[in-house]
Amino acid sequence: MRSDSEFGSVLLQSGSTFLQELCDSIRNRFGAQIVLIGTLRIAESERVYVMACSKQRADVNFEHYDVCPAPCQRVLTERKIIVYHENLNDIYPDDEGIRAFESVSYVGCPLMDERGKSIGILVLEWATPLSKEKAEMVVQSLSALLPRVSVEVLHVTTEHAFQALMSPADPIAKTDVEIFRTIVQQAAALSQVHGVMLAKCDTAATSQFRVLACVVGDELQRSAEGATFAYDDSPCSYLRKSDTFFCERGVQEKFPAVTFFKDVNAESYLGFGFRNNEGRPVGHLILVHDRPMSQRALTSPILN
Repeated sequence: MRSDSEFGSVLLQSGSTFLQELCDSIRNRFGAQIVLIGTLRIAESERVYVMACSKQRADVNFEHYDVCPAPCQRVLTERKIIVYHENLNDIYPDDEGIRAFESVSYVGCPLMDERGKSIGILVLEWATPLSKEKAEMVVQSLSALLPRVSVEVLHVTTEHAFQALMSPADPIAKTDVEIFRTIVQQAAALSQVHGVMLAKCDTAATSQFRVLACVVGDELQRSAEGATFAYDDSPCSYLRKSDTFFCERGVQEKFPAVTFFKDVNAESYLGFGFRNNEGRPVGHLILVHDRPMSQRALTSPILN
């Protein structure tokens, strides 16, 4: 594969280092004035958050940008590589990034998860027109890299999320709330269960846990964020001592004191406990379904 020889040393890296070194290598290889990799948070689909960036102009900095009115909107919605050979600044006169860099040409590549859903974007921009021949070379070279880039973006996002979960900071920062919402929505989408809740052990009352984020169906349950629940008479109590707890069916009947199960018509339950470096429980992620859950979920590589 040609990309192996072009970016061989970069491919040996992983995580944030991989993403940043890849941006640097792509910009040097193709003479772009800016190359960036951004993630599209599920809970905020109209904004791209920059994870890595290599650019000529050090005086222009940004952590995120709006998808509309940017060419990225086409890339993310059509889920295919989009090329603008010239006149980019005329086509998108209201895009602040394009104006700041005076970009003329563009290549945007979608980053997708295993289900083919957009999770981010790889962008290259030039200050001069892009020939058809060079564009074809860029697209051919980058196409082979996109699956690897998508995996690394997911890994970095997950890593940041669990770092935030392990943080003792209280109350939870706004940026952490956004990450927690992303976790539950991604977990629900990947597992296809009815509901997902992420919770943290309450530092003020060890007999309780506090909800960080919750999704039921396709809807975030924002009103539940910050709510506290007792461990007693809840299957979550088992997660303080075990890494997992599984109830294949009948969770409402087995734990009648948990009103949440009745509210969401839960039939089954799967919980994962989280611990800090000292082995103390810090929180948990639970999945509930409105039908019996297969024991295969316990060994699912996606969930683990």
